[in-house]
Amino acid sequence: MAKVEEKWAAYRLQVTMTLVGIFSREDESCYRWLSGQLLESRNVRDVRSVIITNNSLTFYEEASKCNFAILYHSKTRGRINVTDVTDSLYDMELQHLNTVHGRQNVLVVIDDLDSSNEEEKARILTFQPKIRNLAEDLFLFSSADKASLGYQPSAHVLRTLNDMKRVVEGAKERSNLVQLPLLPRMGEPRNYKFAPYVLIFLVVVILLISLIIWLSTRAPESTSVPGTTLLTYITMTPEPHGNTTIIHNTTTIYNTTGLYNST
Repeated sequence: MAKVEEKWAAYRLQVTMTLVGIFSREDESCYRWLSGQLLESRNVRDVRSVIITNNSLTFYEEASKCNFAILYHSKTRGRINVTDVTDSLYDMELQHLNTVHGRQNVLVVIDDLDSSNEEEKARILTFQPKIRNLAEDLFLFSSADKASLGYQPSAHVLRTLNDMKRVVEGAKERSNLVQLPLLPRMGEPRNYKFAPYVLIFLVVVILLISLIIWLSTRAPESTSVPGTTLLTYITMTPEPHGNTTIIHNTTTIYNTTGLYNST
């Protein structure tokens, strides 16, 4: 029993850990550093990379497979056009991720900026307010920030990464998380609150089966065709050397013209 409980606990831990999806029009190599940082979080099971294309069906399918979503954009494309602006790239995608996972389970990351300070963040949120409305937070990384990860990250970069990891680790109400019941321990009382309903259901099933069997074994009440009633009776006629039995068949036939009896 102990081994079963250990395996069950391990399985519960696995399915309750966060599966992060990074959605972007950039190649996975652009944010491989971000995947590595997220995998250091204590409850991140895996990070999936999803390239957004014109095939919306693939995006919808992949969005439903994770329970936390990060929308990643790089300024190497030339502009910071996530949403709300001319030629924005992620209007529909950000809305869908919010619908599927909820605001608290969606982040936006903008990379390769010239500056990642609070003033730049406030400016972006002012002109692209859907980011604030549809995502839990916006995290900015400059080219210099990423370069520093390889040797000595600045205090600003470490603080930004820690804040992002806290959001991922503390996200609640996972959209597609299956809540599994705990396996009862030996000797612990079981919960029988549904027992009366199960008993009633079984009784109803038994009664229905009994009714079906009874109906199937009943003899037909009449062997006549529709519209005809056949009456059979027997009379005993005394004879000198015994009785003669005569069987009379009386048929009553109904039709549209009248009633006829024949014996």
